[in-house]
Formats: sequence, structure tokens, C-alpha cells
Amino acid sequence: LYRFFVNLNRGVGFQDADGSSNLHEKLKIFSRSFIEIFDDVSYEKGAMSARGRSVKFTDVVCALIVLCGGEKTAKMGHAFNIYDHDEDGYLSKAQITSLMKSIFVLQKFMDPSKMDDPEEVARATANEAWEQCNLNEAGEISLDVFIKWYSTPDDEEDDEEEEEQEEQEEDEDDEEDGYADEEEEEREEEKRYELSVKDKLEATKVLLGLGSVTVDDLLEILSESAPDGSLGKPSFLKCLQNIAALGGAPGYGTNFDMAMEVGKKIFDSFDAAGTGRVDFAELTSGLSVLCNSTAKEKIITTFTIHDGDGDGCLSLEETTHFVTSVLKVLYECADLESAFGISPYELAAITTQQCFEEVQLVDGLISIGELLNYFSPLLGGEVVSK
Repeated sequence: LYRFFVNLNRGVGFQDADGSSNLHEKLKIFSRSFIEIFDDVSYEKGAMSARGRSVKFTDVVCALIVLCGGEKTAKMGHAFNIYDHDEDGYLSKAQITSLMKSIFVLQKFMDPSKMDDPEEVARATANEAWEQCNLNEAGEISLDVFIKWYSTPDDEEDDEEEEEQEEQEEDEDDEEDGYADEEEEEREEEKRYELSVKDKLEATKVLLGLGSVTVDDLLEILSESAPDGSLGKPSFLKCLQNIAALGGAPGYGTNFDMAMEVGKKIFDSFDAAGTGRVDFAELTSGLSVLCNSTAKEKIITTFTIHDGDGDGCLSLEETTHFVTSVLKVLYECADLESAFGISPYELAAITTQQCFEEVQLVDGLISIGELLNYFSPLLGGEVVSK
């Protein structure tokens, strides 16, 4: 279910106050909670021990249908068909009870104050329908009869009001669009054809599925395929396939082919010697910029990777190596060389030298705290103690 929600929300980014994207974490929490409300054991006992048990597909899908857009009666028709396993157009009283329970359980989940016992309310609703509706000889209710009974005059009025409101909003939008001047339209047209660096990075992040993993997850995935510290292109592409699968992306199709092509280009940018193998630490450092972690988390993890002796400091050469790895990915994904006119190696050398000069190091080594302080604009102005 989590993978379904991730795939559904590709390209969407909700951010916390520190600027970090928390969409995937919210989806994990919501998916877990959503499944648990249909687990009778955890629902009735309020226990977490039932996590991992199976729940009925029809119950979950019925609730998801209710959350979708569209008219209430149309959604109820789809839910009816989900429970109509033999497709004869009729449901038994027990099936209608299950259908209504799914809806009421969802309502309780969204607002616990509205309902005490969803199952009891579902039975009462089914009993009312059986008392008021015409049934077939088998004592079952048809889709048309159920929809007619379920659609109260209030529902019809609500639907009409929603339609009128939507039409009014569309008219207002059209009127506002008509007042847009030509200069503004030209600017919008340019924006559609020229993606910003941020947009290009976000597009690559979505394409490769790296938005579904943290930088620590990436480090673990790549290190497992690099027991000797180096990674071959086939192994790297396989890692990307696994990462994409975690985000719910299929292992085929146009987007998959595009992701593999981008992966090959990124790998080649690190394989300057053409040996067919690259340092997994360099690759992790570079790809960290596309992961679902804060800037601070990315810097700390990649700093640690390049801190070979574990003394908590990096030399000018080590820091340049670290910055170069990040810039290689930025250059490949956002075509920065055409914008800056210099290679990632040159820009890394300039940036690192400037950093070391401004920090005014005594021993020629920079600590993680000093590096974080230097890049504090990326962290929302946060300053870290040395």
C-alpha cells in the first residue's frame, strides 16, 4: 500500500520547517495506520501485535474509493461492484454490512468523535435498507435499488451545490486568465520550456526513485554490492532497479528505460578511466544530493565516508574529492557545465580552496562542524558547534 501511495504521489514534495521533504515518511505512517484500522485484532484490542496480518482486499479498496474524487453515488456504485464477487448485480445483507463497515471504519479513522462502533452502525444501516427496499427472491439487493435508497435528497442537493461551485470557480479562473498581460504570458511560456536546475534535479530524483530512500539507505544498498569498495556498472544499475522498486516503480516501460540511461551516464561520469568500475563511496557522495534526507544529513554521511582515518577531519584533497563527487551528479543531471563554463573538477577545486581560506584553518584540516558552518545557508542558517 505504501508503494502504491508513493507511486501515486511521484513528483509531489511536502516540506517540514527545516526544508526537508517528509512526504515518504508521512505516507509510511498513513499506510501503516490505514491497514491497521482494517485488522480486526488491532482494531478491537488496540494492540500493535497484530501488525503484519492480512486484511481483506475488498475492505481496503472500498475505503480507498471513498477517499477518491467524484460523486458520492458513483463511488458507492464502484464499492458495490467490488463486493459483487459473482457479478450477478446483487449483494446479500452480510455483504452490504461489510461494505458499510469499511466506510464507517474509515470515517472513525478520520474523525474518532463521530462514531463509537462502526460494525454496529453498519449492521443497523443494512437492517434499515432491508426493511425499506425491494429485494429479490433470494433476499438480496440490486445495485440500482441500493443506490436509489442510499441517495437521499440531501445528497442530491449537495452534489448540485458542488457542481455549481465548481462551475463558478471555473468561470472566475477564466476571467482572471483573460486579464493576464502579454509579457506575463511570455514569461510563463519560457518557464515551460526552460527547467530550472532545481526542477531538473527533482525530475531526476523522481525518475531514479531516490526520493524513496535516505542517504544512509543508499549507502547500505550500494555497499552491499561493493564488497571490495568498487562497483561495476551492471551492479550499479541493478541497485537503481531495486531502489526504483522500493518507490513502487515498475521494472519496465519508458520511464524505466530513461532511468537506466541516466544511471549509465552518471556511472560513466565517475568512470573517467573507463575501467568499468567506480568507487562506491564517490558514487554515494554524488547521489546523496538526490536522496530524501536533509542537507545536514547528507553532508554528515558523505563527510564520514571520505574520512578514511576516522579522525573527524578532512584535508584539502579529501574535501575536494568529496565536493567533486557531488558536482559530478549535479553537472550530469542539470547540465551545469554549459551554465558555468568549467568542469566539475575545476569548480570543486575553486569552491574547496575558497572554503579552506575563509574558515582560516590552523592545521590545514577541516572538521565536520566547520564544514557545516561554512555551508550553513543550505541548512537554513543553522550554525553547528565546532
